Amino acid sequence: MLKTGVAVVLALYVSQWFSLEPVLFVVVAAVLTTQPSLYRSYMHLLEQLQANGIGALLGIAGVWLIGNEPVVIGIVVVVVILVNLLLKFESSIGLSILTVVAVMDAPEGAINRFLLIMTGVFIALVVNAIILPPNHEKYLLEHIRHL
Repeated sequence: MLKTGVAVVLALYVSQWFSLEPVLFVVVAAVLTTQPSLYRSYMHLLEQLQANGIGALLGIAGVWLIGNEPVVIGIVVVVVILVNLLLKFESSIGLSILTVVAVMDAPEGAINRFLLIMTGVFIALVVNAIILPPNHEKYLLEHIRHL
């Protein structure tokens, strides 16, 4: 809970400092990517990079090939979900869908919106690294004592 709250605050400040608009993309990405441990956060970051890259590329391709009507956006969302499931990126589906809709809703700002979402993902990684990082030495010593 604490990490998520800090991630939201940091996302809002970073958005203000760098005039990132719309702020909602940065905040939602930070919230959806905050993980309980640094290792899980790092692994989730790698997955998010791939899943959101796929979402952005398929979204842009959909706009170029067919357009950005609501039915087309829905079809691309279904395709992105299928691709993410095939690649076992289940935990990244939500943010990947947000990327598709963000990119297809305003194709002229597709790269900007993708970068906004990735900024939120990076903020979550930083928060996980700084706030309450796991103490592996403590856990190891406890397990050794228990054994």
